[in-house]
Amino acid sequence: MIYYLNGKLTELSPSFAAVECMGVAYGATISAKTYELLVSAGAVDAGGNITGLDVKLYTAVKIRDESQFEVYGFYSKAESSMFGLLQTVSGIGPKAALAILSALSPEEICSAVRTDDIRLISTAQGVGQKAAQKICIDLKNKIDAFMIEYTLGEVNVSRETITAKANLDENEKLALEALTNLGYTKAQAQKALSKASGNTVEDLIRTALSHLYN
Repeated sequence: MIYYLNGKLTELSPSFAAVECMGVAYGATISAKTYELLVSAGAVDAGGNITGLDVKLYTAVKIRDESQFEVYGFYSKAESSMFGLLQTVSGIGPKAALAILSALSPEEICSAVRTDDIRLISTAQGVGQKAAQKICIDLKNKIDAFMIEYTLGEVNVSRETITAKANLDENEKLALEALTNLGYTKAQAQKALSKASGNTVEDLIRTALSHLYN
């Protein structure tokens, strides 16, 4: 696994960067935001020439097949991690994730997910409103933890609360499975669990059943 590239920037375009590390140049596909930040950091002079700036790009590697792989480079660790997080959403691959990160910073993405700003996310090239809506839904319970880890924006929640929420989500999955095993449809079980309360699987099942019986 290549965690980051640390060396001299030898080539740069809005979608590509080459970094020379100990005599070997590594090429990486980059987001438009990373390109802008590299330019702002002095990677290009007034005449448009590459300055040979020393840079550190965090990377993500995607294997296409046994003989081909793609390296993606990002100016910050938060951007690299967001690239991976976006791809946990079904239907969002490297191309769409990179398009979103080219249009929005990690902090802007977090804000959009927290406020269900589907319109903002769908401004990314090739990302429609349905895909943006799915991103908001699937990442809703993960964004606060991400923001805390990378100190992005204002998050009025503690790490303990995030951990408890993560455990609750797992408990909800187990409770959902138990209810469907009892013969309820997934839709019925999900609706009941949305009204249920409790910190354990048993509590969730018991209170969900009380709503199903009523």
